[in-house]
Amino acid sequence: EVLEEAPSLAEHVFDAHLCLGEFSLYLPEGPEHAEGFARELLGIAEEHGSGHGRALAVLMLGETELLSGELEQAERNLSMAARLHRDAGAASGHALSTERLAEAVMARGGRSQAGKLLREAHRLALASPLVSHLLIRVHGARVRGARGAGGAARALDEAEVELLGREVCDPCSMGFLTAAAIASARAGDLERSGRYLEQAERVSGMWQGGAWAAAVWEARAELRLAEGDPQQAGALFWEAAEAFTQAGHPLDDARSRAAAERARAARSGNVSGTPGP
Repeated sequence: EVLEEAPSLAEHVFDAHLCLGEFSLYLPEGPEHAEGFARELLGIAEEHGSGHGRALAVLMLGETELLSGELEQAERNLSMAARLHRDAGAASGHALSTERLAEAVMARGGRSQAGKLLREAHRLALASPLVSHLLIRVHGARVRGARGAGGAARALDEAEVELLGREVCDPCSMGFLTAAAIASARAGDLERSGRYLEQAERVSGMWQGGAWAAAVWEARAELRLAEGDPQQAGALFWEAAEAFTQAGHPLDDARSRAAAERARAARSGNVSGTPGP
């Protein structure tokens, strides 16, 4: 009712809910729990004709599909969310939807298209009132999506330059921190990896279990592998996989299980080197 009386406040109200929505996606209940909320929000938004509400609900639906591995549907909804936020004049939601769309495209192998989307998300994030939340998310996606250990290290260097001295949101930094720890480990910079891992461990304490705790296990595993301990790395990758399974993140689960198998093979002397991106 307040928004109906003062529609100019709509963007600010829904912006305030973006971070809360992001936090809820990584609760131990998994993305399925957030999907129910998103569908309820969509029904309310459509009943009241709220463009901002519909945009936020479609974004959350796309995100739950992305995290659940339903990539084609995620891409459709995230693309729609980007358009809806743009049409509603919601800069922050537009930036986040575009960044998430890049993740979905990247997961389907569209590295070039994802790069273009991330450049657009970067531009939008810098112009958004929620830049402290969005910019670090864009850089996290850039580091994860870079080609090879060298590319990821360069993306991390660029991120550190731009983020230096900026305020960032702790929950929104988790994707960047774990990606940075992994990228540093694969590039052989163990001290840098350890610093990022320590930060990720601190922030992940905001969740009791869930996907971010699993991501920290995965980052620990990458660091142990870089330190030359494939046996311990393999055990940590399996811990990550099990935690991702419980959190309802099948793509992350599969990646961690494959890494665990590579670590086992490395321990047996069948392969050498660290896994690729």
